[in-house]
Amino acid sequence: PLYASPQQRAGSAPDPRDDVFALGVLAFQMLTGDLSAAPGPRFERDLRARGAPAELADLIGDCVDPDANRRPRDAGEIDQRLGK
Repeated sequence: PLYASPQQRAGSAPDPRDDVFALGVLAFQMLTGDLSAAPGPRFERDLRARGAPAELADLIGDCVDPDANRRPRDAGEIDQRLGK
């Protein structure tokens, strides 16, 4: 359940943005070292305190946005934003 998007928890049809949500949670966990946590309301502050660049914190925030329409559409868009 920690990795499930709000849309998945509500029973909506699968969408690549559900995977984007899970990826955002995983990225947060990797940066904080806490595999039991999900990004909370002020998670950007926690990431910056650990030295994460603001751009990365913003990307993770976009990935875990409760509104699927504001998330990156797929991993390709995330890759573009990372500058790869």
